[in-house]
Amino acid sequence: MLGNASGGVLGGDRLAWSVEVGADTPLLVTGQAAEKFYRAASMETASLDVALRVEDRGWLEWLPKGSIVFDGARMRRETRIEVRGSGRCLAGEVLVLGRVARGEAWRRGFVRDAWSVSLDGRLAWFDALRLDDAVDDLEDLARTPAALGGATTIATCVLVAADASRWVEPAREALEDAPDVRCGVSALPGVLVARILGAIPLAVRGAWERCVRALRAAGGWPSTLPRVATV
Repeated sequence: MLGNASGGVLGGDRLAWSVEVGADTPLLVTGQAAEKFYRAASMETASLDVALRVEDRGWLEWLPKGSIVFDGARMRRETRIEVRGSGRCLAGEVLVLGRVARGEAWRRGFVRDAWSVSLDGRLAWFDALRLDDAVDDLEDLARTPAALGGATTIATCVLVAADASRWVEPAREALEDAPDVRCGVSALPGVLVARILGAIPLAVRGAWERCVRALRAAGGWPSTLPRVATV
């Protein structure tokens, strides 16, 4: 289980997570609560580097509780997944722009959230989201259909497996009729990607959990998600 003793991430902070799963080994990594990226007092950007490596016949689930980016925060995150042989990895993240529950909109700041997947040492998929208040009106840009279309929350679910494409339909069925979200599922050789957007964080989170539960079957696990107990 992941934990940040500081309670949140400030501009200029540098965090790194590295997880390696050996052969014939299953591992689930999650957290106690959503990570909070606080408003940056300067132009310094907080960075989070996530390196996930799965050896042949290993199974890794990387399912943190999400990230809340406060208005004015500056965040740069890179998640790198390396899988060997018949190893498998199920990874996901829920990104919330602004403290939506208290009516805070994300009007300024910087976010770069990048993903990369390598299979047996070869790049199989790369994706990067960049939002920057260097543009004239970041809030207007976020409302356009070509950008976020008014969404405040973006969820990503990635399954890396040799048979990833066979899980496209189960994932789509899990997301079918999910309320208050826009979503899609597609696959490249060895990589399945589901993306969910919406203006209500709880709705996006709920749809994301539906997708994760459906894809847990790829590792032979129950559809229920483990609960994290706090003391």
